[in-house]
Amino acid sequence: MAAVFWSPRIGAAAMCHGALPECPASLLRDPTSPLRLRYVDFSIRYLAEQICARGARRFEIQVKLFGGADVLPVNGSRAAVSVGRKNCQHAIRTLEEEGLHLAASDLGGTLGRVIYFNTETGEVFLRRLQPTVTLDALGDPVEA
Repeated sequence: MAAVFWSPRIGAAAMCHGALPECPASLLRDPTSPLRLRYVDFSIRYLAEQICARGARRFEIQVKLFGGADVLPVNGSRAAVSVGRKNCQHAIRTLEEEGLHLAASDLGGTLGRVIYFNTETGEVFLRRLQPTVTLDALGDPVEA
């Protein structure tokens, strides 16, 4: 899950890529642990603090979210809540809790994404990855 932050007034930009949804309490108690930045909720809060420390106001920060695709089945079923879906839920909830505005998003689905963030303009260019095709021993496609 990627979150990009842009403050046009001060020209500040930031981006994080959280891999897991919620930072465990044990890591929150360790202010020196860089592992906290692996988590969507912590990394969003951290970037909000950093960009505000440079003079941005929360109401003017444009936040865009990308990712959270269900690229692998969970326990053999897509019905279970995946890490990608949890990342999306935690990101949106954290933005609401922090009083940050969600300017745009491209979330969920089954295809991964690559994003290019122009830190001078705040623009994000998105490319969706192509579906993976599994081949059998003879090189023929196998239906999933």
